[in-house]
Amino acid sequence: MLLLLAIKGVKAGFYIFSIWVINDYIKTLSKILIHDPRPHMVDDRINALSCSYEYGTPSGHACNSTFIFVLLFLEYNYPFGQEKQKSFAKYLISLILGVSFIFIMCYDRVYVGVHTIDQLILGIAIGLWVPLWFHCCYRNSIYKYLESIQNTGNRQFFIKVLMASLIFIVIILAPQVLAFVYTDQTFSPPQIWKERLNRNCIQPPLFNTFHYSGIYYAGSNGVILGAFIGLLIHGRSVHIKAKTYSILQVIIKYVTLIVILALCKAIDSLVPFDLPSIYLVLVLKGFIPSFLPGLLSFSIPDILLDRIILKMNKLSQVSEPLIEEKS
Repeated sequence: MLLLLAIKGVKAGFYIFSIWVINDYIKTLSKILIHDPRPHMVDDRINALSCSYEYGTPSGHACNSTFIFVLLFLEYNYPFGQEKQKSFAKYLISLILGVSFIFIMCYDRVYVGVHTIDQLILGIAIGLWVPLWFHCCYRNSIYKYLESIQNTGNRQFFIKVLMASLIFIVIILAPQVLAFVYTDQTFSPPQIWKERLNRNCIQPPLFNTFHYSGIYYAGSNGVILGAFIGLLIHGRSVHIKAKTYSILQVIIKYVTLIVILALCKAIDSLVPFDLPSIYLVLVLKGFIPSFLPGLLSFSIPDILLDRIILKMNKLSQVSEPLIEEKS
């Protein structure tokens, strides 16, 4: 994801991050509302080789691996503003590699005892549907909208931030919180599930298990709100609007993104799961450590690169008269 953001720029990056959040949103809601156990939680004959704390339906690994393949496949073979790739060989090779990747991931999840076949199928279905739906129905509209919000004035900036925050709370955050409250009030994981989970995973914190972990993932969707605000800041602060980047520029951006992510991960590691309230986990463990990298990743790298380029241009302009005088 970071490499794609560094190479393709903030608009393509925001499109990718936005549909990733939708994919994660549907996956998390499904886990909370369906609350199906994993195989090792219900059958003592299955010894899980991997620790998985939350519910099993749908499979997150199957969902994410399918999503990543379909997204990359569509972006590579049907890039925005261009016709599809002409090379049938590349098309076929990418298809075979992607399907193989999904198959291996699904086989692994069954082998380690953390998913059933139906859980994998639902995960694949979500991961397939979301990028296809957005690519076919909304991609062009999203790109056009992102073009339209460049260089917003102060008043427009604050209005857009306010509207984006309200949309995030009402459409993305609130349904997941309500789903958690509903499940928490109507369903309690059987004690045997907890015992088997503790046996396999060395007693994880309560707020990182079952439907409680859904609250954490709900908060982590804050990355898209941060990304949108970062994009607005980017439009107001970056003077050189590059459509493509040199290898050196990509490296500078990528290193900056890694530093930002490392700092935010450090903040996240300082916040434990065993906080007094699950809603503190939502804010302090989920939202803030994801909002910050979204905000910084979509603003700082290009602003830094922009300042470097402007500085180099000024230096070159100063050095040219000196060279002429010497000659």
